[in-house]
Amino acid sequence: MAEMETLGTTLDRILPEMAESPKTEQSLRLTEKWDLTVARVSPATMTIAQARKIADAPLPALVACSDDRFDECLRLLLAALPKRNSDDLSGELLILAYSGKLGGYSAEQIAYMTDKALERCEWFPTIAECLGIIGEWKRNDAPLQLQERARSMVFDDRQIRFRKVMSDLAAGGYTQDQIDAMPDSWKVVGETRGYLWAHADGSYTARILPNGERVPYPEAVEVTPKRAEPACRKCQDLGRILDLGGNEVDCPDCHEEAQRHNHRVMHPIDGGCGA
Repeated sequence: MAEMETLGTTLDRILPEMAESPKTEQSLRLTEKWDLTVARVSPATMTIAQARKIADAPLPALVACSDDRFDECLRLLLAALPKRNSDDLSGELLILAYSGKLGGYSAEQIAYMTDKALERCEWFPTIAECLGIIGEWKRNDAPLQLQERARSMVFDDRQIRFRKVMSDLAAGGYTQDQIDAMPDSWKVVGETRGYLWAHADGSYTARILPNGERVPYPEAVEVTPKRAEPACRKCQDLGRILDLGGNEVDCPDCHEEAQRHNHRVMHPIDGGCGA
């Protein structure tokens, strides 16, 4: 019973605490920037301009778990869960092997892995099992919560503006300059809903005028038919009747047939039999 109380006390001490870990100068600046942002900006009073900046800002990187904290969590698992007989590693060598694969994760992730392994595992977990549990962990710190709220605000604002644009297009209230400035995806929707005409050059024009009159689709430009080329003087085949000098000649097929004909005329076959 005393041993279980000791393990419980250790668990309560290790898992909830967020021990400080070394931070790089870059991650420290980013974390401080986010700490200042979270302190200054309230989700209830955040403006849309602030929301756009926060929505696109990179979140501070998670800080790797300290060596001491990682060792404590792993030793807790070793004390609480039996090792399989096939396990060759033990003691410091085991901690070193696990640290090489898991040591880069944050204190929150290692604490989550330790807690879930104690709940689920009957044996000391393999590295693959530890990685699987860590993969289930979801970030939910203050910067992420603020960013999710900001992205929700940006999305809602975009939807409101989109509906307003579609309403104005339906009423014929948009000038050509305003249409040109619209996002391409909105132009496609406007064309699909019958508010805009799409043209072959990629441009869009209003289909509805301010007075409600509908603009018919511009008629196709009349194409002047190409001038027919002179025909071959024998077979009337188009496009094969001029040589490089621009002189009219027979097409290749007719020219070959003419040569065969001339050969037969000049060299008639003797119909008689020799004596």
